[in-house]
Amino acid sequence: MPAKLNLVGQQFGRLIVVCQAIRTANVKSPIKWRCRCECGKEIETETGALRSGHTKSCGCLQRDIVAQRCAIHGQLGTPEYRAWRAMMGRCSIKSNASYSNYGGRGIKVCDRWLEFDNFRSDMGDRPLGTTLDRIDTNGNYEPINCRWATKEQQDSNKRTSVHITFEGRTMTISQWGRELSTDPSVLRMRWKKFGTLHPIQRTKESYLAKTNRT
Repeated sequence: MPAKLNLVGQQFGRLIVVCQAIRTANVKSPIKWRCRCECGKEIETETGALRSGHTKSCGCLQRDIVAQRCAIHGQLGTPEYRAWRAMMGRCSIKSNASYSNYGGRGIKVCDRWLEFDNFRSDMGDRPLGTTLDRIDTNGNYEPINCRWATKEQQDSNKRTSVHITFEGRTMTISQWGRELSTDPSVLRMRWKKFGTLHPIQRTKESYLAKTNRT
């Protein structure tokens, strides 16, 4: 019978295993270990993540690597650098508030853009009033799928945006609202109920017919 695995006291990257984490009621759940990072923060992670090298810190290692890379090129604080660092954070750092919508969904940064200089070379200067946007919201961060986009372009490109094709043109419900000077919720109701974005004009005859039926 193989000896029971014990990682307590072992070091993996910046993490030192303190103890085995308390398991859930599900006995089939993987074994986790409580680890203390060199920075003082404690996390819980699975055996495989430690032994494979996938998890080497609480997240501070990736942040330090990013900071070191940026210090070299002298772009610290520029709009392009801030966009690149934010991109790296939400795709690579699990503690990032946006990780679940990016790295957690499998969105990655292409190998070329792991270096800021390559990102800056491909994207150029960030125009005023724009932010980094992926054309395919389910695609990765890579030259062919990214652009500097205005807030309006970003809003129309969200996964949750509702696009309506009307009179040969396709726009989001918000864009139609601005064009027709109408509340988007009213337009959404018209489209869902009548298949048009224009107000329904009721004739006197149709009104009387409806009244007589009631």
